[in-house]
Order: sequence, then C-alpha cells, then structure tokens
Amino acid sequence: MPCFWRTSDLAVLLTWGIFVVGEKRAAVCEAIAGKPAAQISWTPDGYHVTKNESHSNGTVTVRSTYHGEHSNVSAVFCFVSHPTGNQTLSTELNKGVPPEVTLIPGEKRAAVCEAIAGKPAAQISWTPDGYHVTKNESHSNGTVTVRSTYHGEHSNVSAVFCFVSHPTGNQTLSIELNQGEYLLLFKRRNH
Repeated sequence: MPCFWRTSDLAVLLTWGIFVVGEKRAAVCEAIAGKPAAQISWTPDGYHVTKNESHSNGTVTVRSTYHGEHSNVSAVFCFVSHPTGNQTLSTELNKGVPPEVTLIPGEKRAAVCEAIAGKPAAQISWTPDGYHVTKNESHSNGTVTVRSTYHGEHSNVSAVFCFVSHPTGNQTLSIELNQGEYLLLFKRRNH
C-alpha cells in the first residue's frame, strides 16, 4: 500500500509490502528521492537491512527490509523521519502458511484442485462456473487442506481453471477434461 507526501524540497513515496518465500517473511519500507536522505527505523527492533541509493540530482532513496523469520513478531511498524515530515506505517507480518497447490484429473471428466496444508484455509473457485464440491480437512498443526472437485461430465467444457486465493499469494492452474469414456478391460483367465 503506497503512501505519498510532498513538500517544496522533498517528494517521498513509501512503498510497503510483505513478501513470503516459504516460511520466510519480510516487510519493505522505502523512502524515495529525499533530500536529505530520510531515516527509517522499525518497531519492534529486529534484524533489518537498510540501503541508500544516491541519485545524480542529489536525492537519496532509502530502502529498508525487515526480516521476520527470526522472530515471533506478528505486527511491525516502519517509521520514516525527515526534516519536512514523519510517517508511520504498520502491517501484519504473520500472513500465514502458503498451501501447496495441485490440480489433477478425476474420474468421469472431473478435475480435483487441492490447496494442501495452508494457514488460514485457502479459497478455491472455478472457471467456467459449474458444479463442484469443496471440502476442508483441518490438521493438528492449525493448517487446512481444501479439496475441490469440479464435475464436468454433463457439460461440453473442454478445460477448466482452478483459482486458489490465499493471503500469502494466489495461484491459477488449468487442466483439460478428458473427452472419452473410461474403458474397463477384463482379462479372462483360463483354468
């Protein structure tokens, strides 16, 4: 969520984001084109990396990344200080556990989309819209597996898209539904 403020001798744009890679979480706070350079600090105090980039017009961009994987902190605050004004931003660092997402063919022109072991539970939707059944399975560690089965046996749809929405990121997968009938073959055994 960007925030912008401007004075006669300063234009500062704060960009803010939470980035999740596996179990690692980081928050980024950036003050762009300050003259002089802005100062960035964090609460709670923790491991962060701050880099300054000087520009040819005499302004300085300050980018600070707060690494949350080494703490159990859930909320962080970014403080930007500058002679022409101060700004405070906050966000939740604990956005959950990303699910593993799979999409496999099912029986009779069905498709099964799973969001495995996510926290909180993911949301699954389908395109084109059609008949589907979704079930949740809770695990002892607080994660949830969501399994949605799209039934295309009574439609002429050739492919479907599974959309998985989650606070740690969204994913879209597609699959072609089989067009033929299942053929069961039995081998006769001679005695």
